[in-house]
Amino acid sequence: MAGQCTRTLCLLVLIILNVIHQSEGQDATIVYNGSEIIFFNKTKKTFVESRSSCQAIHGDLLVIKEQDLQDVVTPNLVTPPGPGEWDTGYWIGAQRIAGANKWRWIDGTILSTTVGYNNWIDVEPNVLISTTACAAMTPYHDIEYHSNIKKGGWLDDVCGGRKFYVCQRNLCFSGRCNNGSCIAMATNYTCRCRPGYVGSHCEIDLCASMPCLNEGTCNKVTNNFTCSCSPGFIGSKCETERYYDVGNGCVVHVNKVASQVKSYEDAKMKCNSLHAGLAIVKSKQSQTILNQHHQHWMNANPLWLGGKQSNSSWRWLDGSNIVGAPVSMLHDGCLSTTINGSWLVENCTRRIGYACEKLVGGGKLCSPYKCGNGGNCTESGCNFHCSCSPGFGGSVCEISLQQNSGMKFVVYVIPAVVVIVVLICFTVLGIFIKRRRNKDSETIEEVVPDLNDEHSYQEVDFSHEVVYANVINEGDKHSIQASKSSHARN
Repeated sequence: MAGQCTRTLCLLVLIILNVIHQSEGQDATIVYNGSEIIFFNKTKKTFVESRSSCQAIHGDLLVIKEQDLQDVVTPNLVTPPGPGEWDTGYWIGAQRIAGANKWRWIDGTILSTTVGYNNWIDVEPNVLISTTACAAMTPYHDIEYHSNIKKGGWLDDVCGGRKFYVCQRNLCFSGRCNNGSCIAMATNYTCRCRPGYVGSHCEIDLCASMPCLNEGTCNKVTNNFTCSCSPGFIGSKCETERYYDVGNGCVVHVNKVASQVKSYEDAKMKCNSLHAGLAIVKSKQSQTILNQHHQHWMNANPLWLGGKQSNSSWRWLDGSNIVGAPVSMLHDGCLSTTINGSWLVENCTRRIGYACEKLVGGGKLCSPYKCGNGGNCTESGCNFHCSCSPGFGGSVCEISLQQNSGMKFVVYVIPAVVVIVVLICFTVLGIFIKRRRNKDSETIEEVVPDLNDEHSYQEVDFSHEVVYANVINEGDKHSIQASKSSHARN
């Protein structure tokens, strides 16, 4: 109940304040000779209070030094209903200090009752000289006992009296055009706004709403703004991810916006939402290109790559093994790359930037028949991997490992056997030749003649016959042996 009463009281206060604000509002505004004349006829104030209100809106009480201005002002004085009253009127900017003989406008110039323009009613001014008096305009055509009153005529009164008031300010008063320069004309003005500001009074800062997304920088230009985007984004407001060509129909997007760093899993999900995958680096060329775009960013923090460790096994997101993966003490680490291209093992919950890759046409790499011989195809970004059925291998499972084994046998085993056989043959032949030479040497030793023996010649001759016979005709062995026995007996 107490809370409800408090809300009701607050609402009542707001209504009262709103009514007061409206009651002090201006009734009419006219423009004359580069000045704005504002009439306030809802709240009566003293001379000093009225002047303060005018100064609060960069003006002062109205100074009238010519008939043309008076003719413009008079029709806008609202005449209250009922008989005219002397104390009803509109304060203007003229005053006579107590004891002084001369009236002066608030700009310091003299308001003469006899020289120059004035619009005093014939019985005015008449406040005692010992009292400070201030000037006002009457909204009546007549006042009781005075039929020669004219609307807009001037009268004097004590400055503490409460009246309506009229303010005057330069069309191009200070601060009129909040963020620009004011150009005054006879009956109007215009604001020439500084770059990046718009509105009738240059009150709208086009960069205030931070229209440049993804940490883009807002640049103020005439009547507009432009955005200088972070390296990973393009578009009039940096709203679109920027992709760089890395060859082979593949493009990569690098994001290191401080407010958008992510864990490994969140980065993977973000890439997937872009119809991409975390970048996979399988060649020095792709690493070099990725480094170039990584270095466009001013901070040296690493980027997530599409590699992860699970049970001491490192694999890319396409299912292939990571060659040269760093040794890690973490059981489930994730792979990142530094600004110089080195690979690091990170805790997967660390929040850093990321690199996404995808095919230019946005197509799919895997199809039902991508991997041959019943192989299973998995893909991520610009890469795919075939898990082959047993007995098959190759990038798309096109090689039969059994056929490959037979071929290896033909290519490696058979030539080896032939070489061994040839070596054995040469070895056996060498042994045979060596033995034959040894036998020939023994025979020659037997037939060398002894010159000191007189029978040597015949023995040599017989022996020669035997040797020759062994050489010429193995079949005549018995006859030659018989001949040899006959000679021996003789």
